[in-house]
Amino acid sequence: MAYFEQSDLEKWSRGEWVNTHSVPPIRGFSIDSRNVDSNEMFIALRSEKRDGHAFVGDAARRGASAALTEQFVPDAGIPQLKVKQGSRALQDIALNHRLRFKGSVVGVTGSCGKTSTKDLISLLLGEKRVLKTAGNFNNTLGVPLTLLRLDSEQHDFGVVEAGINTRDEMSELAGMIDPEIGVVTMIGRAHLEGLGSLDAVAKEKATLLTGRRQMHAVVYPLACHGYAAFKNLDHTTNRVLCPLGEWIPSDPWIQPVLYWSVSETRGRWSIFLQESGKPRRKFVVGNLSAGMRQNAALAILTASELGVSDADIQWRLMLWHPSANRGEVLQTENGWVYSDCYNANPDSMIDSLRAFEATFEPSYSRLYVLGSMHELGSDSAIYHEEVGSKLRLRACDRAICVGRDASAFFNGLVAAGNAPEQVALASTTDEIALLVSAFEGVVFLKGSRANRLERLIPENSTPIPSYP
Repeated sequence: MAYFEQSDLEKWSRGEWVNTHSVPPIRGFSIDSRNVDSNEMFIALRSEKRDGHAFVGDAARRGASAALTEQFVPDAGIPQLKVKQGSRALQDIALNHRLRFKGSVVGVTGSCGKTSTKDLISLLLGEKRVLKTAGNFNNTLGVPLTLLRLDSEQHDFGVVEAGINTRDEMSELAGMIDPEIGVVTMIGRAHLEGLGSLDAVAKEKATLLTGRRQMHAVVYPLACHGYAAFKNLDHTTNRVLCPLGEWIPSDPWIQPVLYWSVSETRGRWSIFLQESGKPRRKFVVGNLSAGMRQNAALAILTASELGVSDADIQWRLMLWHPSANRGEVLQTENGWVYSDCYNANPDSMIDSLRAFEATFEPSYSRLYVLGSMHELGSDSAIYHEEVGSKLRLRACDRAICVGRDASAFFNGLVAAGNAPEQVALASTTDEIALLVSAFEGVVFLKGSRANRLERLIPENSTPIPSYP
């Protein structure tokens, strides 16, 4: 666990220690007084909903050894580092701590699959010496808290996820992460409500690849190259993943050409990578969606750039299984659940639908539970109709559309020729819980977080690490 000197914290935050002559060792940071541990600094943040200064005393009683505050809290009983702006000070402390980290940091972003790709890169690097983003700590508060857990004595690598939903947000995250290697999974139709267009999405994502240091490598698929933001990158570090057989523009941004392809045998996929003038490399993975196969190739490239051998990569690939609600398969009393409901946008929804239908035998009846996709802007209904139009329900199949855009899903399903009586609409998961639990066959769950579709998974379900 990293140790933080009193003088460093004061210098990095441009703050001033108040009401103390000495500060106990600081070995961690927390923004939640309920979860603070001994020898940690509590960060008192202000938001529209609450003022963290009201909880400094509670943090002290739970063992916090100091607090970072914007105004002195007289009755707290612990040393306080008084700063001008709490969240800015937290980010500055995190940046300075990251800069003294002796290992390599990988930054990961993208419109789809960034969390799974982050997890896969961490696995391929050898997880025991890797610090990775936990949970959804990928924003302007989560990223600094992640970076502050880096410890050069324990970690050779940090794999840090960056998630954004508004313009100019990535510049803050990229400035803190300052990666040696940057990875972008894809540019897709996500967070358009805050970003406005795919070009704006691309500009934000590409910002992660333009850190203050000379980057070791930037890794992304060829489709990203269609956006101007990616053509402006320093091409000497580009590692662009190009589908075999696709026409490749002859420009310096994608030289040398790095081809990739896949083939399937009995439920397992082989990923092939070949760079001009070098032998073809083969890696075998389990049953992954098309999007995750590409993400696996990006993760393999990243691990290779950081010195991991092909043999170690292959061994670790065989240990991979999806995280909870990210393409996870669970067995129930009545069949199976395919849970990919951590979040959703049109591109990830379509990729997940294809993976679901390829995973299970056609003999199973299918129940598609489609949760509304949020933050898509003024064209949201169009995107929901598009997703609905991708389904072809057989006589034994059913679909349930949930949430505020359920009717748009319905319109797309019916326009594609599906019978209206095979499709139900619901406002919340509570309305359909019994129906889903009683369904015999395989159930598909995907939608934005606000739908809370994971509540539809039966309590006695058993996760299956690798299916089939």
